[in-house]
Amino acid sequence: NAAKADVRDLKPWGNWVARLLALEDAKSRLREMAYRDELTGAWNRRYLNHFLSESIEESKRLRRQLTVMVFDIDDFKSFNDHFGHDAGDIILRETIRLLGSVIRTGDRVCRVGGDEFAVVFADLEAPRTAGSTHPDSVEKIARRFQAQIARMRFPRLGLQAPGTLSISGGLASY
Repeated sequence: NAAKADVRDLKPWGNWVARLLALEDAKSRLREMAYRDELTGAWNRRYLNHFLSESIEESKRLRRQLTVMVFDIDDFKSFNDHFGHDAGDIILRETIRLLGSVIRTGDRVCRVGGDEFAVVFADLEAPRTAGSTHPDSVEKIARRFQAQIARMRFPRLGLQAPGTLSISGGLASY
């Protein structure tokens, strides 16, 4: 009988913990929705502003370099006009997927709007390779990404695709 009484006494606490966990889960999902681009899964402009400010301060404190790459997909409008927005959405998602495969752990890919993106190279740990320097390694990542974009193929666009994709952008280091 004592065990049944203990269970009855614990049930309100169990319910309270369950509600608290559900609330935390909902809060986490809302935060994700507030900071992620729904189409591509990249971080959004709101997150970029927040993350970049924090990363610059951390970079200053640790005396480590930080680089931002801003780019857009060249002549993206023609893909949307010619093949439709569904095809354009595929291009945007695949671009983000590809970029995610070449960046480092602490870096963040953000969709600023439309076909415009920013990547914050803020992996503020020590260099992974002895003798490597931050801007040089970031430039190599950017060039590799640019070359991979040019090689990307989209079966959905078929043989009528207007050439290969290319990107234009720039790097700024702090």
